[in-house]
Amino acid sequence: MTTLCTRLLGIFMFVSVFSVSAQAQEAQRSIIKVAGDVYRFQNNFHYSLVVVTDSGVVVVDPINAEASQWLIDNLNTITDQPVTNLVYSHSDADHASGGQVFADSGALVIAQANANVDGYWQQNFRIHLAG
Repeated sequence: MTTLCTRLLGIFMFVSVFSVSAQAQEAQRSIIKVAGDVYRFQNNFHYSLVVVTDSGVVVVDPINAEASQWLIDNLNTITDQPVTNLVYSHSDADHASGGQVFADSGALVIAQANANVDGYWQQNFRIHLAG
């Protein structure tokens, strides 16, 4: 019994150390120019599209709230234009989370009809669904 408890305690400590270590790592984020005014935003292993236009910035698939806030905080490295449009390509969580920070600042939220945008968005923000 003592050996079992010792092993379980060791496993718990091992898992705890690596769990805290993984949480402490900073997300790998960058904004890379693709061509012209088209940029790729990276958040770890997820990617998003940013397009700068004369009338504002278009963001596609905001990834998550933390990534979105980072993007807003760092867009000034490529433009002084505000985010005017947020496009959801589909409703998977790794594409459609975190858009509220853009909508709160007045961005028009655009999604296709099958994007399954929840009632919160429909009640609180302007959403244009394409057919």
